[in-house]
Amino acid sequence: MPDMAFFTSQQHAPEHFWKTEYQRHANRALTVLEVCMVAERPQDHAGFLSAFAGFPAATIAQGITVRTARGNITCLTPHDFEMNFRQAAPDMKRGPRFAGFTIGVRRMARLEESLANSGYALHKDSPHRAVLSVDVKGSALAFFALNRQDAEDER
Repeated sequence: MPDMAFFTSQQHAPEHFWKTEYQRHANRALTVLEVCMVAERPQDHAGFLSAFAGFPAATIAQGITVRTARGNITCLTPHDFEMNFRQAAPDMKRGPRFAGFTIGVRRMARLEESLANSGYALHKDSPHRAVLSVDVKGSALAFFALNRQDAEDER
């Protein structure tokens, strides 16, 4: 995986980062729910991802996922990535690549409001999931409404 990097970190002074004012974003993002990589054979990477994250890899319909305490690491085939993120899979001549992220938002309508004048459009897959219409610096972005009741109310 020459085009991918992995790291871990430990915060020794979290009070300098975990401040309420640092957690407010104009796009209404609350958390990263998933990082998505693309590989021809996702199952080939289950052992490494599981060992790296310290959590077991689970087989899903489109590939594998490792559910961690801070979000999922998912590996999809190119076809399933394209179906899930509505964008072409990245060039994988040199191997697997990180290609997409799913961001948790409180309410889908608020996200739509924040993007209203940006020129970007959301493609809604359901009342609680949407995909951004453009490639963002080589990555696809999906959004998931964490408060499903609000998502239901907004229909």
